Amino acid sequence: MKGKRYWRSVDELANTPEFQAAVEREFPSAAQEWVDPVSRRGFMKLMGASMALAGLAGCTKQPDEPIYPYVKAPEDLVLGKPMYFSTAHPFATGAVPLLVKSDQFRPIKIDGNPEHAYNHGSSDPYTQGTLIDLYDPDRSQHVTFRGETREWAEFAQELRLKAAASKDGIGLYFLSATITSPTLARQWKAVQAAYPKATLVQYDPAIAGTWLESAPAVQYDLSAADVIVSLDADFLSGASYPGFHKLVGDYAARRKNPAAGMNRLYAIESTPTTTGLKAEHRLGLRASEIPAFAAALASAVGAPGAAAPSYSWTDEQSKFLAAVAKDLKASGGKSAVLPGLYQDPSVFALALASTMPWAMWARPWPWLRSR
Repeated sequence: MKGKRYWRSVDELANTPEFQAAVEREFPSAAQEWVDPVSRRGFMKLMGASMALAGLAGCTKQPDEPIYPYVKAPEDLVLGKPMYFSTAHPFATGAVPLLVKSDQFRPIKIDGNPEHAYNHGSSDPYTQGTLIDLYDPDRSQHVTFRGETREWAEFAQELRLKAAASKDGIGLYFLSATITSPTLARQWKAVQAAYPKATLVQYDPAIAGTWLESAPAVQYDLSAADVIVSLDADFLSGASYPGFHKLVGDYAARRKNPAAGMNRLYAIESTPTTTGLKAEHRLGLRASEIPAFAAALASAVGAPGAAAPSYSWTDEQSKFLAAVAKDLKASGGKSAVLPGLYQDPSVFALALASTMPWAMWARPWPWLRSR
């Protein structure tokens, strides 16, 4: 063999007895070829061919499956031509308008409804994941009782017996995800009329309970906001943030239209997020420090009833706070302060107080109602 000899490790270069023993244990039938520089290339060819043959051996012929044509084809079905249906994905923060692409009445693609004013065709990971749920073999397909499959009629009969044994539904609990559907809300009212003391428990891990319990029924409008302040609110990548689709669209529209003027984003957050990366100015604080910063900001802009806490800020934090307050005051009413989903309830009130009376929110959220 001519030319330089290359080695891949210090052990191979030293060619110690321990290295020879390790090679023999890993490749017992071709140990000599592995350490022989002349035949190493041939050895790799042999290994590659062996892997290819092993892959071919694993390709078994699947059993034949008969395919029968339609005796009477469904109306409007043209094979090879997809159909589209408009629908909505019920989510904890409200329904997401969707356009579903189906092939032979089987959904194969989900996107936002491009003709809806809320999202204009945008979507999110939760909505996209619903398509996979439809074809999940482990999804619940039967009524179960303590791990045993039961019929729906058995469940309905057992429910009637339990409800009849109780007085006005005492001790009867219903566990559900967050209800945003008007139909489900109407059905629950019918249940309450029959069993007034029954209890409905709504739980949804996709969104913080603090927001649903503490947030006011408002929707932020960033289309005209020149100054945006995020108090640990990841509204640019957190799909569970209420109004996520519209917030992202409004924020991006100002960035893409120079004539409207580019907005300015301040991010005060406890962990790195997409919102913080997009912000012109970012301040990292502990999650426990966000309420104090919100109170200090509300006091700095002159919010009624807001008092700055006795907190020792660093010079950098004090300068950042003063700059945000000055920018909010100079915005002339075109500003918005967004609270984080997992923040203390006081942050929600302080966020609104920091923008009053020039807050960029006015439209109510129909999906956020007192519970």
